[in-house]
Amino acid sequence: MADSKRTHLPFAGKNVIVTGSSSGIGRQAALMFAQEGAEEIVIHGQSAERLQETQEMLVEKTGIDPSRIVQVIGSMEAEDTPRQIHSAAVEKFNGRIDVLVNNAGAGKKPDCADNNSIENLDYLYRVNLRSAIELTQLCMPELVIAKGCVVNVSSIAALKTFSFSNGASYGIIKAGMDHFTRNYAAMYGSRGVRVNSVK
Repeated sequence: MADSKRTHLPFAGKNVIVTGSSSGIGRQAALMFAQEGAEEIVIHGQSAERLQETQEMLVEKTGIDPSRIVQVIGSMEAEDTPRQIHSAAVEKFNGRIDVLVNNAGAGKKPDCADNNSIENLDYLYRVNLRSAIELTQLCMPELVIAKGCVVNVSSIAALKTFSFSNGASYGIIKAGMDHFTRNYAAMYGSRGVRVNSVK
């Protein structure tokens, strides 16, 4: 049951997943959902320390009960991380998922000398796009039942080229994110699931 003080808020009673929420946009998104009444939230990141900081910030600034927050630690490059996130949400949320925010991402592969290498492209594909598609597919049965929504965090790099050549692979993958969004919006809109991207 949602806190009676929060039942009038826009996301009251909603269950939310935010990937890449140990810092930056993801952390602020998780905070916003908590402020707007989300009942339970799955937060995700690679750093246990920073993820704990996110949880403490949510509790301090919104009053959400810590028991309503689930932490999942893991790289989106890893094969099992999307499944871990989905499983944690299904277990915590009793099978209901209302919102999925695919925010986790990277600008380049750590310690990769050439940003335009196939090695870097493969890494960005797995972290920024493949994992988001897989997690969305895993969550879609619950999202259809809830008539929920997916928010994909894209980038202006998906729409334009830059003078620096090192941004090519990142922009290519984010363009893929936008086309993924358009296709899944068309596929699932008639079933009540909204799929959008933000830049």
